[in-house]
Amino acid sequence: MSLWRWAWKHSTTRQLVKGPPKPKSAMATVGGVTHRLTWADRNAGWRQKCSCGWIDSKIHWTERNALLEGNRHVLGARRSAARAARQERKAARNQSPPAGPFASTNPKGGSKAVTSTTVQLTQAKVSPAPGPWKPRPGWGTVRSYVEVSNDQGGKDVAFRFVPDDGSPPQPMVSHKVMPEMGEYARGVWTADGLTIKVPPSGMVEAEQLFETINAMEAGKRVHMYMSGNKAADDCGWTWTSDYKLVRAAPGLE
Repeated sequence: MSLWRWAWKHSTTRQLVKGPPKPKSAMATVGGVTHRLTWADRNAGWRQKCSCGWIDSKIHWTERNALLEGNRHVLGARRSAARAARQERKAARNQSPPAGPFASTNPKGGSKAVTSTTVQLTQAKVSPAPGPWKPRPGWGTVRSYVEVSNDQGGKDVAFRFVPDDGSPPQPMVSHKVMPEMGEYARGVWTADGLTIKVPPSGMVEAEQLFETINAMEAGKRVHMYMSGNKAADDCGWTWTSDYKLVRAAPGLE
C-alpha cells in the first residue's frame, strides 16, 4: 500500500466523506450484560464504544489499534466473569462447615463435618459385603500332575482334576503335553474336554498379587473388591468379610 493510500485510509477527511468502516463483530453476553462494539465520535478519530457504557479513553492513529482496544475490553469482561466464578468456587471449598458428631480432623486445618446425608450417599456407593464363595460349574484345579514316558518314546500326562463343587476328583491321562498344563493349573471341564484358563505360572503371579492386596490398608482393599475384577474367582480364591483374599477351591488345599 502506498503512503498516499495509507494516509487517506486513516485520515479524518475519509471519515467525513465515507464514514468509518464497519467494525468486526466482537460481542459477548456476560452476567446478563451484552457487550457490543461500535464506532464512537465519527469526527474524533479512531476509537470505539460498547453497549455496556464503556468508551475508549484514547484516540488511536489507526483503525487496527482501535479495534484491538475494543476487543481487549470484551475479552476482559469475559475473563472477569470467569475469575469471579473461580473465586466463588474457591470460597465455597474453603468454607469450613460447623463441626458435628461425625467431624474429622483436616490435616490442612479446620474440620470436615460428615452429615447423615453424606453417610447415606457413601453407603449407597459401597457394594454389598463379600458373600460366601460359590463354585462355578465345571471349574476345577489340576493336582498330582506327572509326566511319564510311554512305550512309543513320547510322554504321557497323568493328573487328577479336582472340581470346585466338591465332587470326587477325576483321574485323567493325556497323550499330549500342553505348555499351560501343570500342578495347580485352573481350568474348566466341558463335554469337549478340559480347557486351561490359568496356567501354573499365572497362579504363582496371582498369589503374589493377592498377598500384596492383603497387606494394603482396609480402604484400598475395599476399592480393589469394588473394582469387580474376576481374577480371584478364576484362581479359586475368594474375598472374606474383612476384604481379604483367601484360597477357597478344594483343589488348592
